[in-house]
Amino acid sequence: MLRLVHEMNSNWLKRVSTVGAVLVMLVAFGQFPELVKAENCSSLAECTQLQQQLKLRQLAADASYKQNSNQASNLRGVVQDIQGDIYYTEGRIANTESQIALAEKILSQLSADIIKRQDRMAEAYVSLYEMSRTSPTGIVFSSSINDALIQAQYLQSIQTQLQAQLVSLKESQDQRETQRQGLEAQRRTLSTDRLALSNKKSQQTYLLSVAQSNASYYKGLSKEIQQNIAEVERKMSVLIAQASWGSDIVSVQQGSWYFSQLDPAYSSTRLGNSPYTVGQYGCLITSIAMVSTFNGKRVTPSQIARYPGNFDYGGYLTKLPPSPTSFSTFSTSPINWATVNSELDSGFPVMVSIYIPAVGVINGDGSSHFIVLYGRSSGKYIMHDPLGPGRSYAANQVRSMIITRK
Repeated sequence: MLRLVHEMNSNWLKRVSTVGAVLVMLVAFGQFPELVKAENCSSLAECTQLQQQLKLRQLAADASYKQNSNQASNLRGVVQDIQGDIYYTEGRIANTESQIALAEKILSQLSADIIKRQDRMAEAYVSLYEMSRTSPTGIVFSSSINDALIQAQYLQSIQTQLQAQLVSLKESQDQRETQRQGLEAQRRTLSTDRLALSNKKSQQTYLLSVAQSNASYYKGLSKEIQQNIAEVERKMSVLIAQASWGSDIVSVQQGSWYFSQLDPAYSSTRLGNSPYTVGQYGCLITSIAMVSTFNGKRVTPSQIARYPGNFDYGGYLTKLPPSPTSFSTFSTSPINWATVNSELDSGFPVMVSIYIPAVGVINGDGSSHFIVLYGRSSGKYIMHDPLGPGRSYAANQVRSMIITRK
């Protein structure tokens, strides 16, 4: 059974639908023209063409949304990087200003020290000058000639030391001033860098806002197009329901176990978590629900559509039979009319897939739609069509069959 399900999914059971078209990938960017709505098509051919146009536009809108979303994501990263550079530059500016303040403090101290040394040198010069004016007689009759000599030598030593200290202090002062000027130049450079980064951030932030605005626009546009597609496909379903392609398979009356995928009670029910609905692509599960109910286990199409795990995001069935139905036999194969006749004559309904020219190939077996055959009369097959009564099909439109047992 698992192998059978895999074969059906991989070989021919693609998205089961009543309407559809082959989409050509098209990516177009820029402003979209005004959307054409379902009321602008009056024939199946016009609606099919409109459906194709809308799906192409949706692909383009989705591509534009993705492009702008990616661009916005990249720009957010760029803005964050620039902001990081701004923080780093501001940190360097603050550190440079601290170094400038320290250099200015040291320069102030050096200036004060130089003034002190200069004052002491002046005092030493005054003392030496006064000693030089003392008369020789005064020195001879001094209490101690040696004391005078020692004092003079001391003053000269102090003068020499002070002179050396002044030279050293002025050298330090020059070095600190050079350092301060270098730091001032560095601060000006960093301030210029910060301004450039701020301007760049403003530019990138503007581009980010544009990309986000565009992404929001295309997301809304895609949603609007999807709604228009749904309206067109509902109208196509009605037009298909009013058409006939042959007279071999006919709809006589609706039995108590009949379900329509267009029933307002569940036509808008989504297939799992996919964006598609029973009304759009629910002909197979509606047929399965009919056969299950015929066999005694009443199951509605909406129950199958909502049951967890029955569908993937693309609207494809992931298993056969889907839950909550249960069959002891659920066998698929290419159409064999002898087998179909035997089943119908034994009282067993048979699900078959058919090809509808106006719809085109939807499934892997070359079909477009599913119906349930449940009898034969006057050389014709009697069917329950999920699209409702009023149509007929030719036998050569049938592609495959599903044989079941409860």
